[in-house]
Amino acid sequence: MRTILVAADGSEHAMRAAKFAVDLANDLKHPITVVIACSVPAPGAWQLLPYQNATELEAQFNEAGNRIVEPLVALMKEARIAHGVHLGKDSPAECIARLVKEQRCDAVVIGAHGTSRARELILGSLVNTVCHLVDVPVIVVK
Repeated sequence: MRTILVAADGSEHAMRAAKFAVDLANDLKHPITVVIACSVPAPGAWQLLPYQNATELEAQFNEAGNRIVEPLVALMKEARIAHGVHLGKDSPAECIARLVKEQRCDAVVIGAHGTSRARELILGSLVNTVCHLVDVPVIVVK
């Protein structure tokens, strides 16, 4: 079965994107995959961070990711939409592109702006990068 991928980052735009995706999923009778991805420091680099070890860093990442997707999952449960969650540990754009291929997604729904406006100015927009990496429609929600 095909699916709709929704990018989550905890922002207001991501929540609006999730609401749009729920409506789309209802119309198309497709499930939704919620993805949150963050580049985790390379092995050995975690020592530079305030964590005791890599396991603690991984646990903190998973906890933060689950906290971010919790309201989106609640929205999907309320709407009775089949859904899954993926916590990616690589760059968000690469994670989204990989999942689009693996799950044969029909579309990506993403918020117009994420939580890091400064990062967008320096490194470029996640939306722009995703548009270049995937071969399915990317729906940008303001």
